[in-house]
Amino acid sequence: MQISQAGLALVKHFENCLERTADGRFRAYYDPVGVLTIGIGHTNHGGGRQFGPGAVWTQAECDAELASDMYRADQDVNRLVKVPITQNQHDALSGFQFNVGKLGESTLLRKLNAGDYNGAAQEFHRWDKGRDRRTGQMVRFRGLIRRRAAESLLFQGIIDANYDGEPDAVQPVSIQPPAPTSRVESPEGEAPPVAAPTALPMPQQVEPPPVLKELKPMSKSSISWASIGNWFTTHFAFVGVIWEKLTTPEGLIIFGVFSLAVTTFTVMVIKGRIDIGKMWAAMTSDQARA
Repeated sequence: MQISQAGLALVKHFENCLERTADGRFRAYYDPVGVLTIGIGHTNHGGGRQFGPGAVWTQAECDAELASDMYRADQDVNRLVKVPITQNQHDALSGFQFNVGKLGESTLLRKLNAGDYNGAAQEFHRWDKGRDRRTGQMVRFRGLIRRRAAESLLFQGIIDANYDGEPDAVQPVSIQPPAPTSRVESPEGEAPPVAAPTALPMPQQVEPPPVLKELKPMSKSSISWASIGNWFTTHFAFVGVIWEKLTTPEGLIIFGVFSLAVTTFTVMVIKGRIDIGKMWAAMTSDQARA
């Protein structure tokens, strides 16, 4: 990615060609912090063409060296930034690197590469100081304050047409383009456009389906018990009829006597006083003799 015309416009606004001669060329000069400069912010510290205090360049030479300087700044940004950025963000970072030259050691870059875009935008404002060549003290320069504010706004995509470091009163309204449409053929050959389906966000973590337990085959005993249950279900109506009879006074007496007899018989069987086998054998032998 390389700096756009919008990014170059910001750089040129703060880096004018100064010390113009009578014949239209430009002399070298010292900036407010004592750095020898020529053309559009070109110095001997950022690489490129070297020059001395008496150098005089034409406008074409100034423009050519600006293009060379911005190419190096673009390459620095492309090499150092590890996260996706927009054209506006690249322009702001290239302009910053061209002027400061310390993007690689900045907290701005560290926050940006960590994905903190908002935090990175606020870091521009910290780079507004320089050493006063007369006093030797670190001071804030009004030009740097405005420049860093303009770069921060550009990084955030906020319009600042006059580069005063303040958002313009009127900002462009973001209008979403209409959804693409697809046509569905009807028997008549015409149909109104149908909006194409919007893709749903893909889940980031898909859980595996639950593991189903292996079903064991039903045993014979289980089948017999199931058959017994089915038998009682089919005979439930008969049980209901008997229950209606038992709710009468005579039925309750009969049920009580019957229950007492069954209970007594069961207890005697359990205690061994009645041998079911012998009883059954006696019954079958009597039937055989009859």
